[in-house]
Parts: sequence; structure tokens; C-alpha cells
Amino acid sequence: MKMLKEEFKNPGKEFRAAPFWSWNDDLKDRELQHQIDEMKKGGLGGFFMHSRVGLITPYFSKQWMERIKNTVAYSKKEEMLAYLYDEDRWPSGFAGGKIPKKGKDYRNQGLELTKKNKKWAFRKVIGERLLQFNNETYVDTLNPRVIKSFIDSTYEKYFKEVGKEFDKTIPGIFTDEPNCNTWRGVNKKNIPWTDNLPEKFKERYGYEITNHLLSLFFNLGNYKKIRYHYWRLVAELFLEAYTKQIYHWCDKHKIAYTGHYNAEDTLLSQMTNLGAAMPHYEYMHIPGVDHLGRNIDNLITLKQCSSVAHQLSKERVLSELYGCSGQNFSLEGRKWIGDWHIVLGVNLFCPHLWLYSMKGCRKRDYPPTLSFQQPYWKYNKPIEDYFARLSYIMSQGEFIADILVLHPVESAWCLYKPSDTKEVDKLNNSFVALTKDLGEIHGDYDLGDESLLEKYGKVEKDIFKVGKMKYRLVIIPPAVTLRRSTINLLSKFLANGGEVIAIRPLASLMEAEENKKLKELWKKVKVISQSKEELKKALDELLEREISIKEAGKEVSSIYYQHRRVEKKEIYFLANTDQKRKYNSVIKIKGKGRLEEWDPLTGETEEIPASYKNGKTIFNLFFPETGSHLLVLDKSKLAQDKSCGYRVAAAFRLREKGTESKSILSDNWEFKRLNSNAVTLDYTCYKKKGARNWSKKIPVREVQQSLEKEGKVQNISLRFGFQADFSFSEKIYLILENPSIFRIKVNDKKIKYQDKGFWIDPSFRKIDISKAIKKKGKNFIELSCLFKSPAKPRTLIYKKDGVELESIYLIGDFKVEGRFKKERDIIRGKDFILKDRKGVRSQQSTKSKGLVTQGYPFYAGSFLFSQKFKLHPHLVSSFPSTGWEPFLEGEDRKGGKIFLKFENFNTIIAKVTVNKKEAGLVFWPPYQVEVTNFLKKGENLLEIELTNSLRNLLGPHHHRAGELLSVGPGSFTDRENWTDNYSFIPFGQGKVRLVKYGKIR
Repeated sequence: MKMLKEEFKNPGKEFRAAPFWSWNDDLKDRELQHQIDEMKKGGLGGFFMHSRVGLITPYFSKQWMERIKNTVAYSKKEEMLAYLYDEDRWPSGFAGGKIPKKGKDYRNQGLELTKKNKKWAFRKVIGERLLQFNNETYVDTLNPRVIKSFIDSTYEKYFKEVGKEFDKTIPGIFTDEPNCNTWRGVNKKNIPWTDNLPEKFKERYGYEITNHLLSLFFNLGNYKKIRYHYWRLVAELFLEAYTKQIYHWCDKHKIAYTGHYNAEDTLLSQMTNLGAAMPHYEYMHIPGVDHLGRNIDNLITLKQCSSVAHQLSKERVLSELYGCSGQNFSLEGRKWIGDWHIVLGVNLFCPHLWLYSMKGCRKRDYPPTLSFQQPYWKYNKPIEDYFARLSYIMSQGEFIADILVLHPVESAWCLYKPSDTKEVDKLNNSFVALTKDLGEIHGDYDLGDESLLEKYGKVEKDIFKVGKMKYRLVIIPPAVTLRRSTINLLSKFLANGGEVIAIRPLASLMEAEENKKLKELWKKVKVISQSKEELKKALDELLEREISIKEAGKEVSSIYYQHRRVEKKEIYFLANTDQKRKYNSVIKIKGKGRLEEWDPLTGETEEIPASYKNGKTIFNLFFPETGSHLLVLDKSKLAQDKSCGYRVAAAFRLREKGTESKSILSDNWEFKRLNSNAVTLDYTCYKKKGARNWSKKIPVREVQQSLEKEGKVQNISLRFGFQADFSFSEKIYLILENPSIFRIKVNDKKIKYQDKGFWIDPSFRKIDISKAIKKKGKNFIELSCLFKSPAKPRTLIYKKDGVELESIYLIGDFKVEGRFKKERDIIRGKDFILKDRKGVRSQQSTKSKGLVTQGYPFYAGSFLFSQKFKLHPHLVSSFPSTGWEPFLEGEDRKGGKIFLKFENFNTIIAKVTVNKKEAGLVFWPPYQVEVTNFLKKGENLLEIELTNSLRNLLGPHHHRAGELLSVGPGSFTDRENWTDNYSFIPFGQGKVRLVKYGKIR
């Protein structure tokens, strides 16, 4: 136990997050090393070296390999992990375009249904040449020779250059979104194909698929059988050609094969892209998934992967997560989604995305930018420590669950036709509902893929085993067909006294054919309709409950749990997945022993008071919004039987004493800006060489897009305008990307570029234009250059002398005033005017105003709020260290603990300092920090530093929806949803109170 606690407090780098590190510019060793230092300071354990859009150093060139080798060497020195990535962007397999260039038989194929002379006809189609593949196609991933060529071109070359560090500094290599479906042709309703598929089909099933192709598209003949055979073969061909080959190469060369496959999320998407997802995880050393956007949807995506890991003894499960969540993605959001991943079995995080450069299009590459450019990065380490500790403890021992749910993807094979997916969607919805219901009634489970059950399933007495996992109950979801091997296992399980629940509609086919065994099977199982109530009733009848999490006598559906066992220690992680509700819960878990809470945020542990009855440990826990608890029940140690109130030390349930706390702090604060203010100028007029007049004002991105379409080298001038109203001369810097290529004028005055350093990102260079600014009225900034398209035609290969015309920024001590309107959770703004800094460095603020409307709509950085207040002596008496409960309304007690609580948390993070001593950081619910030991009698000084994100600076500013929960490059240029007004996220202090806790008697 002591060793477990020590490693929990200080987990190794292998348990820390390793982000996608976007190698996206002209790579320099010095900058790469600087960023590794920043990652280490921010609490990361390593990174995946990932070629992405904007890369200028040629992919897989001599220079690329030098950067790889030098980065690995520096990582070794700094004790960081340098993971490889196997492609130029994604999906993996085309080697930046080298593989499809080998010939047509290397390119991805599809079978297309067409009508000719009123008769149906079939033709083989070759994938489209696309920018994504550098004017090539994707590859035939069903062909082993093609994937062998990919391995030779990429894996073997990496082994030659840095193979000595495999299984050392380089623990693994990431494959990204391989599939057998990507971009097969203009007609997306074709199906996967490869040249020897008919031959393989005949060998496997004894008849010609070419005589039954219409049954793959229409409900003709014995279509369920034909589709079942076809999609089963596709799944097996893809597994053999791609996954097994790469896995065996990695295994031989002692490097972990990891990453994720395309479209694992639904029955429809995975069958059309992969055949089936779960069989691939058998052949990954670290199986993985991805999860995009600000949501906790697609539960089966995670459960599919973690189930195979549990069954086949794979200690780690990876997720590429947080991508597309937008620049304002909060630390509370990271906890919410991260806890959801942990509770569903993921224990290695690959955050998306750390940007090497934010120049040009790179800044819009599926944000957020989880990297040193973010203003809050200086406070990132605590959340990384939190997840590192969770990842460590949830990698130990074995996963415990009594329920196995059969996966119905093979039934989807029978139902799918390209022209109408309703039947597959219905099957998927039933499956998703079942998995969600199980989570909500606290019946944890694994999923069982039938191909893996055939290999690893067996029955021992009344236990259904899959690999090392042992299940006491099997659930069959709505289905069409089951494998013969599955039916045989279930029959034996039932004969030995095992329990099986089947949910209507029942499967009627065995491997897509009629069979009497199924009718006999259904007579022996418990058959129910699909409803949460019926499911809960059936489980309660057949299984002793592992855990109960109740409020007001009902199971709390939004609190999920995972149970692991390490020798005689039962480990439970419980996560509230609700962002809006808090819960007072009564917990019951099986067994008796010393119950402790382990705090992943601090690494500290403490005993929890509990009572014991009927073989159950019973205790109370409070869950704030997105709150979680990590519990350890040590059965090797006995604890005293203690009754208890709600745990407040970890859970922070607040009920302040009367109105006392409201009178201590004022709503007025002194505040001071700690960074330069900014304004983003993203509209411009332009003219080409020879033109007399300027164009109308349009978004600068549209100028870039237009010039790229023309594809010519030509002279271009841009003119940006802004309104000023200064009473004295301001110090103002112009921020440009790649400023050396521009001729710069400010109000017709030529400005010689003299570098004054960078701001936010090394590509954002500062130019002093203070002397050219007009204090009153309209100002104009004119930029002229020779435009050259940034990428080679019909590719995403970027050139060193390419030009990307971007927004420009002004920074300085000014304020930005404008016309603002609050709209739901955002603020709309327009008609901005730069005003002087009079009173900016020290002002009065009120609870009713945020910083956006007080002169800082585009601001990215920190503000310091402060006030002095007097504290009555009885509030600072000595405080015991354990046993705290909330004050009841109107109760008068001496002693207790005092917390600073934020009512409206409109920032990413708050650092609280009391009397010049740091009390702590606040960044997720319940948005408070204890200040007891920092207070003194009489006058106290409270300082709160608020730090926001890049969202208000970079946008997207012009989408009608305001704050998007899924953000990609198109979100910044979406003309269908465009508004000329700007959207901003609220930023500011809000109401802050001191609240007090009392001691249990």
C-alpha cells in the first residue's frame, strides 16, 4: 500500500499526457527544444511528433529526419517520451503520397452501382486525387502488398534512424484513422473493393460474390447471408492487411503500436470504414480511440476499446481527445471529458493539439491550442498532475465487472444497404441506449466482439470467460444474427447455471442463416423488452449489486464508476458527468475494510468515516458539478464503524452562516491589467498591381482564398482601418506574421521593420508604430507584398516563400470601446474605437460589468483584482484539520474553515493570494479555495489574478451561433452562418464571497 501511495503521488512520465505536437512550419532545433522544456514545465510526459497542415520542412526529408533524431536525443536528456507518428497528416497509409504513386493497384478502390440502358451495372472505381493526399489518392488497405510498402517506406526508415531508442525514449508509434472507406470516389454510396476480393470470397464461402452483387445494395434474394459474408470478409481482409502486419512489425522491433481507427463511433460508421472496430484492438499494444468536440457522446467508442484491453491484458488505453473544442475550452471542460474517459477505461491521454507554430492557417487547426501560447499555460501543471495520478492508479491491478454485453456489429452487416441506413441506425440506437442504461443504473460491463469470443471465450462452471475477464451475466442486445461459436458458448454457460438476458427483438439467424439452435436458446434465457426499468429489475434479480450510488432513494444516473482491484484493495473512481447538477449521495459498496479517499489533485489520502451493514460499506459523498472521487477500500485493514455526514473536505458543500459572509467583501474591486491589451483587425480592403481604387472591405481570409484560387504570383496591397480617440500619444505595436515580406505604411508614413520581439507566438512579431498613429479619427495600415501561393498546387505541401494573408493585431495600453449586446452566453460587439489608457491600470469594477465591455473584448492574458477588508476575530480562531460539515442556516458556531467562493466563474483560472501569500488556484467546480490559514484579525488584502484563453483574440468571431462546441478551420470562414458582428466570451470577476464551514459534533 505504501508503494502504491508513493507512486500515486509522484507518477512516472509514462502516465502523463503526451499531446499531438503539430510539426507545422519550418522546424528549428532550438525552438523544438524550447517547446519540450515548456511541455515538461506544464506537466506533460512526452509528445507525438505529428506532421500537420502548414509543414514547410519537407516530410521525411533529410532535414525532417535530423529534426526527429535531435528531438529524440534532447528528449532523452530531459527524460521526456518522444512518440512517433506514421503519416503526413492523416489517414495513415499513403506515406505523404508515395504509396499511391506506385500505381493503380496501390490506390483505394470501391465497387460502384450504376444504371446503364435501364439495367444495373457495376464498375470498379479508384479513389479521388485530393489535397489531403498531396494530389494522390488514399491506398488499398485491403491489399497486404500495399501496406507492406507503407511499412517499408515509413516504419523501417524510422527504425533505421532512431531504432536504438525504441522501447526507451520512443515508447510507441501512432497510426491515425486508417480505414477501407476513405474518399473512394464521387459517389459515396459505393462499397469497399480490392482486386482479389472475389477470389477470397469464393475460397471462404464457396460461391461467387459477383453473381450476387445486387443483394449488397437491395433486399434481393438471401441478402442477409450475402451481406454477412461480404462484410465479414472485408473486416478480415482489412485486419490481416493493415493491422496485423503493422502490429507484428512493431512487436518484432519492440515499439508499441498505438493510435486509433477511423469512425469507430457507431455501428454504421465502423462497419463501412473498418468492417468492425473491436478486432483491431487485439493487435494493438496500446489500443486507442479519438473523441472530438465539447461533449461526452459516443460512449460505445470508449467501451469497445477498453473492453478488449481488459479481456486481453492490455494495461493502457489511449484517447486522442479535446480536439475541436475551441480556444475557450476550460479546465473544467477538460476535467469533465477527461474524467468521463477515465471512468470508461482510458488511461493514456493524447491531447489535441500542441502547435509548434500559430502562423497562418495553423492557428485554426481544430483548436484548442493546448500549448505554451495559451495565457493560462503557466498554470497548466496541476491538471496534468491530476490526470497523471488518475492514469497511474487506473492502470493498476485488474478491472472488475460482472456483465458482458454482446456487440451487434455483425447484425449490422446483415442490414446495411448504401441507399438506406435506417435499419442499421435503429439497431445502433438500441445498442447505445442499452449501454447508456447500464451505466446509469450502475451495472458496469464489458463489450464482447464475437470474433474475439470465438478465440478467447470459454465457460468454466457458471462463469463466462473472455481472456482474463470473468463474467457472471451475459446480455444480448437487439440483434439479427449470432455466430455459431457464440451460441455454443451461451448454451454451455446456461447449462452450467449462468445467467443470460436477451432484449427484444431477438436474433433469428445463426451466421445469417436459419438454425434451430436459436429457438432452443431463447427458451432458456430471460427475455425482456428494452427499457431501463425492466433492465434494472432483471439485474437486481440475477446479480448482487456491486455498488449503489443514490440520492433520495434513487440511483444517480449521471454518476458513473469504474472498479479495479489491486491485491486486497478495491479501487473505485466515481465521476459526475453532469455539468449543471450537484448531488448528495449515499454510497454502498461490497466488502469491509479501511475506506480512504485519494485526491488526484494533491496526491494526499485520508480515511473516510463509514458504517458497515450486511456486508456493505456505507458512506456519504457530495458531488459538485463534474465532481469526482477516487476511493480505496483496503480489505486488509479494519476501520472503526463511524457514522458520517456529507464529506465536505473533498466535496465542498457550501451553506454559509446566515448573511455574515455577504457583508465582508465589497462588490467593488481595484483591478490592474497585467498584459498588453489587443484588438484584432480581420477586415481589409485590397487592390492588385495597377488597380486605382481599393476594394470594398471584406474578411482578409477571403482575399487569401481568392488569390489562392487564381494561383498567380502577383503584387497585392491590403489596407486595414481602425478608429482612435486618444488624448495623448500611445505606445502601440503592430503585430504581423512574416513581417519581413511586407512594405508597411501607417497613415501613408513608411515604417521600417525593426523587430521588437514576439507576442504570444514566435511568428507574431512586434513593430513599433506609435509615432505614426493619429490620435483622433480614422487610421490606416497598408501592407504590400508579392503574393505567392503558400502550398504547391493541388497539395498540402507548404513552401518556405509562400504567403498567408492573415488578420493583424494592435497591442498596447489602450482600451477598446464599442457597441455591445449580451446574447445568451456570449457578447456581440461592433464599431470599435481605440481609446487612451487613462485610468486603465487601476479602476473600479462592479459585479454587473465584465471586462469585455469595459475595454477588453479581444484581450488575452491576466488581470489582477484586489480589495482590502476587515475580519472579525471570531472568524479566525484555530481550526481542527478533520471532520467538517456545512453550517446550517442561522446556526451560530465558533471555529470552522473559511473558503473564498466564486459565484460566476467567467475565466479559465483564478489564482488567489491573501496577505501576499498564495492560497491556491481555482479552475473547476465548486470554484472555491480554502483561505483559513491565510487570514488575520483586522485588515486583510485579497488579490485574485484572472487568466483567460485565446478565444476572444482569435475567435471564431463571426459565426451566428456564437460559442461553438465543435470548432474546425471551416468555423472561421462559414459564410452560410456569417455575421459581421463579433462574438466574445464573458471574462471577468463576477461575485466573490467568503463562506464558512463548521465542525461536526
